[in-house]
Amino acid sequence: MRFKNIVAHISIILSFVYIILFVFDHVNRAMFFIDNDITKVGLVVLCACSVVNAILVIKQLRAKARQAQNDK
Repeated sequence: MRFKNIVAHISIILSFVYIILFVFDHVNRAMFFIDNDITKVGLVVLCACSVVNAILVIKQLRAKARQAQNDK
């Protein structure tokens, strides 16, 4: 449960960072936030956190569905 919370919070934080960088990049194209290597690494981390978060949520939903089915 603790790992799931950490991954979810990291995903939210990185998502907001990318939204802010996208807005800044759109307003001032000379900044090149989306064109550097650090940003690309951050995007990979965000995607990995999102995938892990999705897998954990799916596992939790399946476990709840199995539990509800067994309770009947």
